[in-house]
Amino acid sequence: MNGLNTTWSYEVTVPYEGQWRAQAWAVDTAGQTSLDNATRDWVVSSTGLAPSVNILTPAIMNPPTSTASFTVAPGGQMTFTGQAIDDEGLANVEIQLRNSITREQLDNGCDYSANSISGWCRISLVNLPGTSYNWSYTTPFNLKPGNYTFSVRATDDIGLTTSSGNQGRLSFTAQVPGDNPPDARLNVTGTQSGLTTRHIDLAGTATDDFGMSAVNVAIYENETDRYLQPNGTLSSTFATRPATLSATGTGATSITWTLPVDLPVNGNYSVTAYGVDTSGQQDTSTSGATATYLVFPGDNPPIVIDNLHSPVGGETFTDGVIQVSGRIQDDVQVTAAQVAVVDSAGRYMSSSGTFTSTNPSWRTAFLNSPGSDSSNYSYTTPVIPAGTYTVRVRGVDNHNQATAVPTDAVVTVTLPPNNAPVASFTTSCTNNVCTFDGRGSTDENPADLTFAWSFGQGSGSGPVALKTYTAANTYNVRLTVTDQYGLTNSITQPVTITEPPGNVAPIPKINPASCLNLSCNFSGVGSSDPNQGDTFAYRWDFGDGLATSTSSAPTHAFPAAGTYTVTLTTTDGWGKFASTTLSVTVSAPR
Repeated sequence: MNGLNTTWSYEVTVPYEGQWRAQAWAVDTAGQTSLDNATRDWVVSSTGLAPSVNILTPAIMNPPTSTASFTVAPGGQMTFTGQAIDDEGLANVEIQLRNSITREQLDNGCDYSANSISGWCRISLVNLPGTSYNWSYTTPFNLKPGNYTFSVRATDDIGLTTSSGNQGRLSFTAQVPGDNPPDARLNVTGTQSGLTTRHIDLAGTATDDFGMSAVNVAIYENETDRYLQPNGTLSSTFATRPATLSATGTGATSITWTLPVDLPVNGNYSVTAYGVDTSGQQDTSTSGATATYLVFPGDNPPIVIDNLHSPVGGETFTDGVIQVSGRIQDDVQVTAAQVAVVDSAGRYMSSSGTFTSTNPSWRTAFLNSPGSDSSNYSYTTPVIPAGTYTVRVRGVDNHNQATAVPTDAVVTVTLPPNNAPVASFTTSCTNNVCTFDGRGSTDENPADLTFAWSFGQGSGSGPVALKTYTAANTYNVRLTVTDQYGLTNSITQPVTITEPPGNVAPIPKINPASCLNLSCNFSGVGSSDPNQGDTFAYRWDFGDGLATSTSSAPTHAFPAAGTYTVTLTTTDGWGKFASTTLSVTVSAPR
C-alpha cells in the first residue's frame, strides 16, 4: 500500500453460531507489527433475542415508553424493583445509578462515590435459573439532594444484552419539599486571558430562598485533566475549594463571596462555582457560574505581522470574494489563524457567507506550517453581497491564547456584471415515486449553480432529485436555481399523484404504558407501514372523554382512578387506517 494511513475491511462467513472474537494488527513496509491490536467480540445467532427489562418501583417504566421525571424527598433509602425476561435463559441483571449534582455514581464493583468511574453494577447472581427474574436494588445510602438517573439491563446465557433503547430508565430529583436549590454565580464569566501572574481573585454572588451555607469552587486544568486540590496540588480527583461568604445561615438569602487562588502551574483553567443551601442542597445549574482563565505568564499570545498582511485596507474586490493572506508569529507555537468578516451593520460572516448575527464568529484559515513558531495563512471568503466590510485576523497559539488586538482592514466588495440563470427541469414518475432532473438549467457558469426543490410535499436539493409522495394530490413542483453571485430563477410545474396499487393500511402498535399515579406515558414506537416510503399519522383516544392526541408518544393525565381503554389509530396519506387498543388501570396518589 505504501501509504501513511489507510482504511480496511474484511468480510467473513463464520461456520456456526456462537461467540466470536476478531483481532486486527497493522504491519508496516519494514515488517514491523503494531504493539497493540484492535479486539472486538460478537455473538452470532439467527434466532437469539436480547432479554427485555422493565421497572415496577419507584415508578413503572416499560421500555421503550419513558416515564416522566418525578421528585422525592432526600434523606432516605430508595428501592428499585422490576423484571427481566429472556426467551431462553438469563445470565445476569446490571444497573447504573448517578447523581449528576454531587457527581456520585456506581462503578463496575458497585462502589458509589464521587470518585467512581461510571459502570454497570451487577445486582443478581450469575447464570440465573429460568427465563425470568424479579430484580431488586436498595441504595445502601440515604439519598442526597440532586438529580438522579437510573438504568437497568440484562444479559442472557448466549451473551446478548438489552439494547440501549430498550433499557429501563428513570430520572428523578431529590429535593427538600418547598425548598428550591441555591444559585451561585461568578462576577466574571467567559474567557479571561493576558494574566501576568498565576494568582486569580474569584468573586461572585449566591442566592437561596431560605439561606446559604457555602459556595464551593471547582478549578479544573483542561490540558492535563486535573483538578486543583485543597492543598494546592493538581490531581485527577474531583475537588473544590470553599469560598469566603459575606454571611451564612438562615436569613442569608443573598450573599457575596470571594476566593483568592494561587495556581501551581501555568494552564488553561475552567472555574465553576457551586452554591450549597442550609438544607444541604447544591446548585442544579451552572448558568452564570463558569469562566475560563488562560494562565500563561511569560507566554505571549501570537501576533499578526503587519507588513505581510493583506488586505491592508482600502482595497476593492471586484469578484464578490475577499482574499486574505499573511503570516502569524508566536513565541512558542502557532496552531491556528482565524478570519472574521464584519458587515456595515456589525454582523459577522458565517461559513456559508451569510450575515445574520452580531456575535463574534471566526473562520479558520489555511496554515502552511501549523505547530511551528510562525506560519503563513490564507483564506478566501465565499461570495458575499456588494458592500463595505471590516476584515479581522488573529492568531491562536498552543494554549488557546488569541492575538490581543486583531488586525483590521476595511475593504469594498463589488460584483461583476452577471445575468440570472434560467431554471428548467423534466419529470418522470412511476406510481408515486418521481424523479426531477434540473440539469437542463442554464447559466454563464453552470458548474456553480445550486438547486433548491419544493415538491409541494417536502423539499430537496441537487440537480437531480428523487421524491416519494405519500398522499394523493396535484402538487406544484418548483425548482429554484441560484448562481455564484446570488441571482436566482424559478420554474413551477404540476405533477398529479394517485394512490399506488397494492397500498395497505399502516399497522398500529401500543407499547405497554408507563404510569405514575394518574399520569401515563404512551408510545406508538413500532407502528409501521408495509408500503416503502409511506408515512402515517397517529390519533390517540384515551377513553376518558378528554382531548385526543396526534403525538407518536403522548403523555396523558386521566381525570380519576379507574380502568380505561386507550385506542391508537394510524392513518396513511392515502386515507387507509387501522386501530388497536390497550387497557390501562391508574390509581390516585396516596
